[in-house]
Amino acid sequence: METMKKLSLFLLSGLVAGCGVTQRVQIGPVRPALTDSPTPIFVSGVLPLTDGSNLDLNTLSRSPLVLIFASDTCDVCAAEVKAIRESLTKPNEAPNRVAVVNAVVSVRQDDAAQWKLDHRIPWSVGFDEKLALFKQWCGPGSVPCTVVQVPERGIVLTHRGEITPAELEKLTGPLEKQP
Repeated sequence: METMKKLSLFLLSGLVAGCGVTQRVQIGPVRPALTDSPTPIFVSGVLPLTDGSNLDLNTLSRSPLVLIFASDTCDVCAAEVKAIRESLTKPNEAPNRVAVVNAVVSVRQDDAAQWKLDHRIPWSVGFDEKLALFKQWCGPGSVPCTVVQVPERGIVLTHRGEITPAELEKLTGPLEKQP
């Protein structure tokens, strides 16, 4: 019994020690996904949004899409959305050329809404409470996970770990229309 207590404390201390890490964590290389498919594969499904509406992801196949799965306790996720927001000419407005969408995993609507507010995110934020969309498009693993699709080719990237706005724009083109 004493061994179980020690093991539980050890595991708990490891979880607590990992919280608040702010360094850049690169889980995997940026690499194309599904590009060998003869038929383009597009993101599909319905994402409930923080405003109470639903976003049908099928409707986003005509413009570039950056779908970022995040957690409300993930510092790397917060840094990633901050970098994207700060790369915009108007950081308080959603990009006008590329659809950027966040899906906060394992949370309810009010938690995702608070995360959007805390991080001043101007684009759509939804919640994937039961991880259905996350598992469909990212498989097993951790956040952040970013899925990028372009109209002509479908999904061109599935990436785990932090990704920069410059890396995204190599695939999507500029996030914003230039004035």
